[in-house]
Amino acid sequence: MKRCFGLVSTVVAWFAFAASAPAQLSVDWRDGDLGGTADLVLRAPAGTVYIDILSLTEGPTCFGKKHPVGCIDVDLDYLDLSFQISGLLGAMNGSGELVVTVGVDSDPALDGLVVNQQLCSLVGGKFTAKSNVCKIVLGNPATWSHSLNVMTNDPAGIPAIPLPDGTLLLAGSGGANLDQCEVYEPCRQTLSVAASLAQGRAGHTVTQLADGRVLVAGGADVNLVVLSSAELYDAATGAWTTVGSLGTARVGHSAALLPDGRVLVVGGTTDVTDPVTAAISSLKTTEYFDPATLAFMAGPSLARPHAGHSAATLASGDVLIAGGGSFHKIFGIPIPDLSDKAQRFLVGSFTWASEVTMKKARVGASAILLADGRALLAGGIGGSILAPAQLDSSETFDPATSAFTLRGTMSLARSGMAMVRLDTTNLILVAGGETGTSVTTVLPTDVVEIWDPANGLFSAAANLPEPRAGAAGYLQQNHHAILFGGVGAPAAAAIYRD
Repeated sequence: MKRCFGLVSTVVAWFAFAASAPAQLSVDWRDGDLGGTADLVLRAPAGTVYIDILSLTEGPTCFGKKHPVGCIDVDLDYLDLSFQISGLLGAMNGSGELVVTVGVDSDPALDGLVVNQQLCSLVGGKFTAKSNVCKIVLGNPATWSHSLNVMTNDPAGIPAIPLPDGTLLLAGSGGANLDQCEVYEPCRQTLSVAASLAQGRAGHTVTQLADGRVLVAGGADVNLVVLSSAELYDAATGAWTTVGSLGTARVGHSAALLPDGRVLVVGGTTDVTDPVTAAISSLKTTEYFDPATLAFMAGPSLARPHAGHSAATLASGDVLIAGGGSFHKIFGIPIPDLSDKAQRFLVGSFTWASEVTMKKARVGASAILLADGRALLAGGIGGSILAPAQLDSSETFDPATSAFTLRGTMSLARSGMAMVRLDTTNLILVAGGETGTSVTTVLPTDVVEIWDPANGLFSAAANLPEPRAGAAGYLQQNHHAILFGGVGAPAAAAIYRD
């Protein structure tokens, strides 16, 4: 343990602890790469006298009546490190947050080592309050590992939503009835079961409201019945509440939080019996959800139907809708097609701008907002409804010009990839996806690539531990990307060290 941090030992004298009230404490961590550093993030009210304890073993360690906190949640096997590492024992600074950076040895034997961390406040040499426990996991950079426990279901095609307490919510699309939900605790790298949805669903949208509640809307049940129902999750109570229904049942739609606090629901389809039916049943209507009234109301229509389209909220708050399944009419007969059209919802006027043309028609493409304000669309299914083909191309949308530009080519044509922007480099992690075009048999891949916004090119990265299609990607505060679920995935989440 001492060697894994590669420290020059510094002995710090104990403080003459002044009396203070128990404080709200928390810890977090970043990086932890072998041969690099680990940042231990300590938070407490200014002036709080504290000790940060590192251990290879979880507690409890109990002290009886001697310490007001009773028990702490880590062992004291390496308590001496708190005295040796500068910053792990002291009085909290005026900002209420301290980052202690320590070196990590490059010894391969340390790969996967888990170090438990807990912060305690001290009064008169006794523990008076304690923080959460964080598990610092050491490992090699640019590699994948698994979460420390597993999921109880196999969701696909839903996002991971951050809750006010720092946990992540995965809502629906998993379990026999598609109603199961889970919460991920990043500091512990653990998943736990949350309250189930009132109505199981897949192909729905999951959107966090401005007040932290989470809206689930639409989707289809296990019998492919398209739904109009919606539910709200309140992290404070851990419960779902049914709210007003959509005006039109829809699945394969998108939803985006607007600056005024409402949610814009766009497009989708009313029938997923087969791809042709889904395309000719696609919608150009939109709806607003108002969190004040818990009801939906009609919004402005698109120029044409879009289902299974890509969507990205731009830096301005405008919403980009691109591609998807659609249809046009010839002599009144609906003809299914794949759309190469995009529209931008303008939050200043609550109207849709004129259509622009993409470089490729694509459905199921992955989309992400870049650090410079552009949006990247990659992969998806092209060709035609009757002769679909996976795409390896990518393109960017520039909001300054409202135009698309063709970018680099992936090494593998695919759709439904997880894309995460790595905050230390602004590179885009493109992981997994679907390589086939069958509606009944999914062919997931473990291929991972990195897209560079500076030159628009893809380069190879370490493959996933296992193939995944439709996984939820999220960037954690410790700079590590995490992927949940997906078709073909095991129960554990996959974590990439940036």
